[in-house]
Amino acid sequence: MTNSHLPRQPSAGRGSAARPTGAIAVAVALLSWVALVWLGVGAPRHTHPLVYFGLIFLGAGSFAVLLAGTGALTVHARAIAGRLTPSFVTGVRNLVLAMWWCAIVVDVIGCVIVFGTAGRGGTAGLGAALALAVPLIAVLTVAVGALTSFAVRRSYRF
Repeated sequence: MTNSHLPRQPSAGRGSAARPTGAIAVAVALLSWVALVWLGVGAPRHTHPLVYFGLIFLGAGSFAVLLAGTGALTVHARAIAGRLTPSFVTGVRNLVLAMWWCAIVVDVIGCVIVFGTAGRGGTAGLGAALALAVPLIAVLTVAVGALTSFAVRRSYRF
């Protein structure tokens, strides 16, 4: 007697990398938002107003990582429930890749704005915390976006 009449369940190892990377992406996005708010509030007096606009761009990069992580967690949850369809997986894979590219673009724009406008026109320069945290947040969000994209694209193929 065979079990061929039973619905096929996903293998236990399938998508095992997508869940932790999705959770890491969500946590990094939330922590980077906290750090960006702290940087915006703690910026030196008379900081150029466009520096805050650059921080908003970095927050958009964090939002892209949040969407990528949420997509990874969603596809993992549907895999456990056995409700994966090829069109859904393709959509999530494309979402995660697009959010990684979005994070790259907006983080580069945010860094250019922050470092290009600080200290211009008689305004205050960047503080040490801001000068260190801005590229660190940008690199971290892009790296976590890449990690999430690779994990989802590698774990779920039809």
